Amino acid sequence: MNKQANPNRMVFLLFAALVVTSPAFVVRAQNNESTDFKAGNRVEGRSGSKWKQCTVVGHRATGGYTLRCDDKPLEESVFAASDVRAMQTPDNDGGKRVAEEAKRTVAQAIAQCVGEPLLDLRTKGRAASAELFRNVIKAFFDRGAQGGLHKHVTTFENLEVGKPYRWQPGTDGQRLGQAKTVYPAKASFVVCDDGPYDWSIAEYKDYNFSCYGDETRNGEWSCGVNESGTIKSRLIPKQSSN
Repeated sequence: MNKQANPNRMVFLLFAALVVTSPAFVVRAQNNESTDFKAGNRVEGRSGSKWKQCTVVGHRATGGYTLRCDDKPLEESVFAASDVRAMQTPDNDGGKRVAEEAKRTVAQAIAQCVGEPLLDLRTKGRAASAELFRNVIKAFFDRGAQGGLHKHVTTFENLEVGKPYRWQPGTDGQRLGQAKTVYPAKASFVVCDDGPYDWSIAEYKDYNFSCYGDETRNGEWSCGVNESGTIKSRLIPKQSSN
């Protein structure tokens, strides 16, 4: 015996089919769908209850995106993937500048991270020179991540060596007490921490060093930080280069 169709059930199924296929439902589904945005794409990022126009700097390997939003074009912020969507409103002109700056930032990071770290440096018996002190300082910073997953690369913008002088008690510190001669040096350089997911760029400006033959290290040269200059740090996701 055939069962008679339930009219109420048929009405409900018909209504559900109309809702699912309606344009409004489809748009909402598309808006909530995870999309693989690339560096330079224009998107909207949710901040609180509002959506603001932003540019993708990169997709984070650990999830979400790094964005630069038009209201703060020089500031990078991390957004969850659920808080990033395709543009829903007409794009403003400000996005072009943000996108261009994002691409320049990535290109600069790649250039600053080129090269290999200086890990094995022998300096005993070498004459004092700007090249020697540059290598001593580079080796110190490059060794910062030795044995780990990261690679440090230090590149110099400039280095100046001042007039040498005898160690001065109370001025140079006890660590230089066995140094016969101290060479002051001022350097500006960039250290790239080439990590598995991000580039961490540290820009050192006008850092002062005291370079000397270190008797505690069997006569190897050392350059200790004497006075701190300024440092500017940036974190750039590697997916930005895609």
